Amino acid sequence: MSLPRRDYQYEWMLRDWYGRDRAQSEIAAKQPRPKPLSETLNGLLETMLPKSRFSILQIQSSWSTIAGAANARHCSPSFLRDGVLYVEISHPAYRMALDTPKMRELFLSRIQKEFGEGVCCDLKFVPAGRRGPARTG
Repeated sequence: MSLPRRDYQYEWMLRDWYGRDRAQSEIAAKQPRPKPLSETLNGLLETMLPKSRFSILQIQSSWSTIAGAANARHCSPSFLRDGVLYVEISHPAYRMALDTPKMRELFLSRIQKEFGEGVCCDLKFVPAGRRGPARTG
């Protein structure tokens, strides 16, 4: 990744045309608007990490708004595989409360609203400490 090259001839021409004082404001007006650092870092991470890993990091960072503060204390997104988000739940009683069609649809709609339809198509609630289905071979 390289920085854009400054066009010094263009700046020289503007200084010659407008004069030294006004040329600075004209040059500043022609520059692209600065981007937030978070936007640049997200773009960089998106190119470096696999899509599922980047998606799970985004979901984990905003999980308290997706699930609500009370629910987020007892469950957390663990990983994303084949469009299924695996959510670890700390206690069996919370699993019974959260593993309902209504709550699943609520979480899923919030995830899809914030990150798009293609990120996640289903949720699976698993006990805490489980790291997904065993891989064979």
